[in-house]
Amino acid sequence: MWEVSSEMIKDKPVFSHGFGAIRAKYMDYQVEYFKNNLYSKYVQLADNIKHPFNEFIEAAVEFGIVGLNIVLSFLIFVLWKTLKSNTKNRELILSGLTSFFVFACFSYPL
Repeated sequence: MWEVSSEMIKDKPVFSHGFGAIRAKYMDYQVEYFKNNLYSKYVQLADNIKHPFNEFIEAAVEFGIVGLNIVLSFLIFVLWKTLKSNTKNRELILSGLTSFFVFACFSYPL
């Protein structure tokens, strides 16, 4: 998934392929990858996927570097505002944001 997704990002890095590109175009890129890498150790793992490895790769594939920067900027803004706040639930909010961020690195919470 990483290699095929990186090829998709490389083809259109700035604004990328658009919403739903994973479902619409991933299989075409995967076929091309395996045509060029016939004896790849990943052949047994090939599948019809609906999500790449994580949320951040999905944002980069579907919305490019611009979309990924918007997502990361939003998360950093929320984190910054939470750190600056003096609410009694600050630790709870920070732990939730941290959990979301870590989960988003390895899965798709959205």
